Amino acid sequence: MALSAPNQLIGAHIHSAAAAPRRRKSSPSSDRSLAPKPSIFGASKKSLSIFSASVVSFAAAASGGFILLASSPPPPSPPIDGGSGGGGWFGGGGGDGGGFWSNLFSPMAAHADEEAGGGAQEWDSHGLPANIVVQLNKLSGLKRYKISEILFFDRRRSNVVSGNDDSFFEMISLRIGGVYTKAQLQKELESLASSGMFEKVELDGQTKPDGTLALTVSFVESTWQSADSFRCINVGLLPQTKQLEMDTDMTDREKLEYFRAQEREYKRRIDRSRDCLLPVSVQREVLQMLREQGKVSARLLQRIRDRVQKWYHDEGYACAQVVNFGNLNTREVVCEVVEGDITQLDVQFLDKLGNICEGNTQLAVIRRELPKQLRSGHVFNIEAGKQALRNINSLALFSNIEVNPRPDEKKEGGIIVEVKLREMDQKSAEVSTEWSIVPGRQGRPTLASIQPGGTVSLEHRNIKGLNRSIVGSVTSSNLLNPQDDLSFKFDYVHPYLDGVTNPRNRTFRVSCFNSRKLSPVFTGGPGSDEVPPVWIDRTGLKANITESFTRQSKFTYGLVVEEITTRDETTNICTHGARALPSGGLSIDGPPTTLSGTGIDRVAFAQANITRDNTKFLNGSIVGERDVFQLDQGLGIGSNFPFFNRHQLTLTRFIPLKQVEEGAGKSPPPILVLNGHYGGCIGDLPSYDAFTLGGPYSVRGYNMGELGACRNLLELAAEVRVPVKNTHVYLFAEHGTDLGSSKDVKGNPTEFFRRVGHGSSYGAGVKLGMVRAEYAIDHNSGTGAVFFRKNFNCLPLLIFVTDQIQLILVNNCNYSVWPGTLGNAGHLTPKDGGFHLAAFEESVFDVPNGWSGRIWGRKGCCFNEQGVGSCDTGDCGGRLRCMGKWGTPPATVVEMTFGTNVSPLHFYDVSLVDGFNVPVTMAPVGGGVGCGVAGCEVDLNICCPSKLEVQREGRVVGCKSACLALKSDKYCCTGEYSSPKSCRPTLFSHLFKSLCPHAYSYAFDDPTSLNRCRASRYLITFCPPAK
Repeated sequence: MALSAPNQLIGAHIHSAAAAPRRRKSSPSSDRSLAPKPSIFGASKKSLSIFSASVVSFAAAASGGFILLASSPPPPSPPIDGGSGGGGWFGGGGGDGGGFWSNLFSPMAAHADEEAGGGAQEWDSHGLPANIVVQLNKLSGLKRYKISEILFFDRRRSNVVSGNDDSFFEMISLRIGGVYTKAQLQKELESLASSGMFEKVELDGQTKPDGTLALTVSFVESTWQSADSFRCINVGLLPQTKQLEMDTDMTDREKLEYFRAQEREYKRRIDRSRDCLLPVSVQREVLQMLREQGKVSARLLQRIRDRVQKWYHDEGYACAQVVNFGNLNTREVVCEVVEGDITQLDVQFLDKLGNICEGNTQLAVIRRELPKQLRSGHVFNIEAGKQALRNINSLALFSNIEVNPRPDEKKEGGIIVEVKLREMDQKSAEVSTEWSIVPGRQGRPTLASIQPGGTVSLEHRNIKGLNRSIVGSVTSSNLLNPQDDLSFKFDYVHPYLDGVTNPRNRTFRVSCFNSRKLSPVFTGGPGSDEVPPVWIDRTGLKANITESFTRQSKFTYGLVVEEITTRDETTNICTHGARALPSGGLSIDGPPTTLSGTGIDRVAFAQANITRDNTKFLNGSIVGERDVFQLDQGLGIGSNFPFFNRHQLTLTRFIPLKQVEEGAGKSPPPILVLNGHYGGCIGDLPSYDAFTLGGPYSVRGYNMGELGACRNLLELAAEVRVPVKNTHVYLFAEHGTDLGSSKDVKGNPTEFFRRVGHGSSYGAGVKLGMVRAEYAIDHNSGTGAVFFRKNFNCLPLLIFVTDQIQLILVNNCNYSVWPGTLGNAGHLTPKDGGFHLAAFEESVFDVPNGWSGRIWGRKGCCFNEQGVGSCDTGDCGGRLRCMGKWGTPPATVVEMTFGTNVSPLHFYDVSLVDGFNVPVTMAPVGGGVGCGVAGCEVDLNICCPSKLEVQREGRVVGCKSACLALKSDKYCCTGEYSSPKSCRPTLFSHLFKSLCPHAYSYAFDDPTSLNRCRASRYLITFCPPAK
């Protein structure tokens, strides 16, 4: 799927392991390819501010003001002693240079931008004696100074701030190893001084023997009075408050009135806002933080911001962003949050080239499938977006579905949810073939029982854009003699019977059909001679209405009219069952095959079915409950005016026997399956509609109908499924009884064919792909037999042995991708390291067993005939064929290490250690239990934080990792953070993990993102479709 959602991105790693892909830590080298970009709330409104959780921005009045976490470009800055304003929006409080910090931490901050601070740039030696303190005004304006050290000295506490994870190190835009001019350093100091964060701040340099400078920021941090109250409000759709300039010539009275006006304005703003979604429990936790701290400080507010945003992101509110703290001059701290209010829902249809076009599907069909949480007035939640994908995908009308939030340019802080759809062709035809093997009397197939069959299907879907369809199929299980059992079925499906806008969900379906099946009623008992088969031909019409109460419950009711003909193996009409006599002849006085006694019945009856299905998949295993009740009511219409009531109830429970952690690559739990089935009939009952006992869907260990045919039955079964590697084994025990009703069936076929009317079995089995191989013991006779269940497609009994692994690369994007390939040390590089893959094309190649390497997608490439050029992201030295060179970050990387005959397990993952540029997944083709999907399916470029963006011509083409962007040991898991104990998840990794749970979010991420499997083919999909 392509669920695009806001995100903060940070690099990913897998720890090196014996058979796992070798991983490396990203070095915090600078990427000087970034063009200058506007601040988070810049005038271009290119990206929505609430999507960004870049390093926090502050602005505060020294004596009481506010903290601003994201703002527009800075207004004129009044003196830092400010006043006593009550706080506000974009500098609307104490008047303090409200927009400085947001600009400082956006790439637009020229005083410390990436271009100027690149470590690879030329620099000048300071030319001064070593180890002396130099004031900034003593530096040369013609030199470019390299910074080798940055220290923060807290004057109030008389100590050096230690640890790169301190908030001050995140705020400053200067970087160790960066090259800056005197003007840039002075601009940095001016910005720090005017921010209101500090009561006093100075920036001094100390000369180093190697010609570099060590900078010391000495400061007195601004503090506010202690608070005993905390309030959280949503200000997402409130208009920005313009800051009024304060005239420096104001009198004291005018200044006092000015600050009172600011307080009144901020109070009105609070009154217009609404309470945020933050639960009371978290608000109490924040209040406890305020009480323990005493005086409110900027660093305390950062911790509060992180805690609040973590709750939002953990709950799926990925667009939520804390933007301001107000009322800091009072004893109540007001936390302003832009939660991500949806202002508009926009449904778009795309053609095969990705261009917007007019769709055939009516919009009302799409809108009724969207959760209420995606409609205007609600807060965007990524789980609602995923639910929308599942709902729309269930329509089976679209080949690709995307749900993308984007900023509303007309309403600041609002979100427009875009739903992009690519429709499938309305008309299609399909031919499928299969081989079937019919078990013999002892459960073993014979050569003569192998039959080639096939189906021809035609479909016309989405008629008039209302999801109506006509589907037809013609099937034969024996293409060598199709006339023996040629069957057809044609369906017309009419959903939204009460109107597409009516919430009542009813679907009308009408079918005409013809089918032939072997009747298990006329089957011999154990040890009896072969019984001549009786075939049941049904031709008729069925019309019903299905009403869905919920997605787990539905009710179907309708009318069935059919003609039933019983035939012998020569296709002649058969009126009675037969059995072999001791003389070798056949007894033809067996049970009548039809109610009329002529071999042909015609009947009309009402039919109803109610299903409650609460099952779900837990790591590949089904758990939950499923209940089905069906009722057939004869209407006295047809041969001999049949009037009857036939009813069935089936209850099934899938019970996990132990608690397991849910997630990709996690082991499934052992499952206990309990099943009970009761059936009964009152009134006229033809033999072909009698309930039968025995067979794979009744009592295993017996042939179909071997135990009896009856009017009432009870079946009980229990099965324990235990996962083993990529499959599971199981034990079962079953019992079935006719409840003494066999004698009430017309002609008593159970007695005539010498069947006992009850039986039990137990045994064990193993699931092999689509096949179940079982050994079942017949409790009646005490003998056992091997059974194979399910049809065999494409001769699955053949075992293929290969020393190659096939990789299938599919480009599902509406633009070209240039995959790059690289073998790890000692391994070959497939396809010479790179090739072109046009939109909606695929490429297949093989790699040997034991191969280890990586594959990544390059975007925006242009190469000449010699394969020389460049790519916007993932470029490998300007070459089409990388030939052993690694791509330039950012790039989404697929890593894999395939096993050998000695160690057969395969490992694969998707990592963002080098950033993100294109959605991608990797999954086995035909893999078993535990073979999960690795990948990041969302397009993180849409809402990449401005600090992490890589732009080309004003368009975001990639998202750098937090390690590469922030160049901090904390995010790179290097230096003092080079162990799992010291390098813990950050706000960035928490947010990323909530959006891409199947990819690595940081160096020591949850190892479940590493998938383990064994398959001969793997599918790597760029821009994967909805799941």
